[in-house]
Amino acid sequence: MSEDRGGSIGAHPKLGIGLAILQGVGALNLLLYPGVFLASVMGLSGSGPKEVSAGVWLWKAFLLASFVYPLLWAVLWGCSWFAFRKGKGVLAMALSLPPALVSVTGGAFFVWQMLVGQAAVKKMVADNDAEMRGANPLVAGIFAFDSGRLPWAQLEKEIATADASLLSKPAGLYGTPLRLSLVESRLMQTLDFAQTRPHCLEAARLLISRGATLSAEEEALQEDIVWMAGVLRQGITLPDRSAEKENPLVWVILSGSEEAPMAAIEAVRRDPSLLHKATRSYGTPLAVALLLRNRGPRADGLLYSMLSKGARLSETERNVPSLVQAFEQQLSLHPTLKEKYASQP
Repeated sequence: MSEDRGGSIGAHPKLGIGLAILQGVGALNLLLYPGVFLASVMGLSGSGPKEVSAGVWLWKAFLLASFVYPLLWAVLWGCSWFAFRKGKGVLAMALSLPPALVSVTGGAFFVWQMLVGQAAVKKMVADNDAEMRGANPLVAGIFAFDSGRLPWAQLEKEIATADASLLSKPAGLYGTPLRLSLVESRLMQTLDFAQTRPHCLEAARLLISRGATLSAEEEALQEDIVWMAGVLRQGITLPDRSAEKENPLVWVILSGSEEAPMAAIEAVRRDPSLLHKATRSYGTPLAVALLLRNRGPRADGLLYSMLSKGARLSETERNVPSLVQAFEQQLSLHPTLKEKYASQP
């Protein structure tokens, strides 16, 4: 009886608190158990059926350990408190130590992984910057500004003082400085200067003012970039509300609303000539529909509607290789429409 009182929590308050803290630390890893178990299963299932290696056996061992760990933790927890109540404080602490060590080791491993990951990202960014600077320092500057590593004033100075040979020089997948500035401005997503990233748009304007152009490949394949560059060269501010008066059909397509498909059909029914009428800022209805074609089913439906009604590009637009390429690509997806266009003068 005296042994029970002597081994009670009340008789050893500090030891009891220490044991509770130690077990609390050990219990922390249970919060991550579902994720660890799922990762183990996914890692094991990712191995090929005929793949037999040390890595596979390691995953199997880890999966088995993950499966039995909660049961093992519960047994150690119960035995620890049982030993404590019997007055065996050292044994109680020893039984609670393994789960705590698992938590501490897991936490240390997690922190180490984070540090290694951050170092890898920094190295990747540094290598990418070095590669871009080797191809075109101006593209590297725009990319650094976009990622928040270069202030606008510095980029503005770099554009203003850049060698003329760099203004239109592509840098791998990033393309020319003008293309990268236009892409990062988000203008194509919003079609509204007020909702763009203004400094990126200003960078594009500065490049154009210095005579920067797109590459031949960009001119041939990227109709959205070509259109945005044209808007800036003409000094147009978007959205251009005058287009609604120039051609209501163009404005309906630009709205992208749920009513747009039916409104477009109704507009053509009232005035078929709208199909071929160009606006100063956006071009013809067909050109607009081609520019917006990747914005979901509604945009695809509007484009198909324009094609089925026989909409055509203007003479000026037919001299834009990327628009012609996009138009022909769409016709290739609809053989019936292609035959229809081929039979028309």
